[in-house]
Amino acid sequence: MHTVTPSVLLKRALLADAVVSAATALLQLAATQLLVAALELPRLLLVGTAEFALVYAAVLALLATRVRLWSVAVKFIVVGNLAWGGLSLALLFTGALAPSSLGVAFVVLQAAAVGLLAGLQWVGLKASATGAAAWAAPEQSRRAHP
Repeated sequence: MHTVTPSVLLKRALLADAVVSAATALLQLAATQLLVAALELPRLLLVGTAEFALVYAAVLALLATRVRLWSVAVKFIVVGNLAWGGLSLALLFTGALAPSSLGVAFVVLQAAAVGLLAGLQWVGLKASATGAAAWAAPEQSRRAHP
């Protein structure tokens, strides 16, 4: 498998995604009934997505601390984020949900945030060192700065 040494941007984007996902999940779990009433979104949707997001956040936090990452794993996260945002917006347009105006704003805002994080992760992946160059770079750096 193709691995990369993650760029600072990639590590920060993964960590930001983990923090935002965990914070949103904890909010959804701690204030489920309040959010159901205010957003007019189904309880099962809020709780289910929150439970998923907590596991997802833990995986992202772990990945953000790794010295090497499989590029395919990062691509999977980017595609997953784009799918999450797109499917969230699709729920609004299909009529499957009937959220309040605040609920629509909540879904649109989280879809935009997920899209932004996906973009940062993609740019961070592209800025990451790959292959033999990634392994040589730290050694060359030590030689240049004894």
